[in-house]
Amino acid sequence: MVMALLFATITFAQDYKFDVVTDDMSEKTYFLADPLVKLDHESNKGFRLELFYNPNTGKANMLYVKHMGLSYCSDNDELIIRFKDGSKIYKRSFNKYNCDGKALFSLTKKDVKKLKSMAISKVRITSGNTFSQFTAELEAEEKAYFIQMYASLHEILNSTN
Repeated sequence: MVMALLFATITFAQDYKFDVVTDDMSEKTYFLADPLVKLDHESNKGFRLELFYNPNTGKANMLYVKHMGLSYCSDNDELIIRFKDGSKIYKRSFNKYNCDGKALFSLTKKDVKKLKSMAISKVRITSGNTFSQFTAELEAEEKAYFIQMYASLHEILNSTN
């Protein structure tokens, strides 16, 4: 039951994209990312990963990860993204200690360049609190998650100019 509630917005489509929503009351514009969701029903572990675009900075250089089954609290979590060519990106979360299982990871320009152009094969999240980890091997349609997300963002931003 908890797993279903935490990950209720699973995207089944093969095309990952950003949706742009404008709040007509505040007149603020929000960029909502399709998440990459991986669950293992046997171990009751999983994660929801989203690329975050900040319209104030004009950059999509942060990842938001909500993990479950690793620890109730999140502190100094580690994210490893493995590419099809075997290379990896290692990241450590920068957000404050919380008991929501939420972790934030900053991406460098080099990371973004790689994510925009290379397919990924696996993602691992490790709790810095308990050192419990979950590794997900991606399905064929998930391997281009970041490529599709950055392409979607580029399309949106270029259509408004």
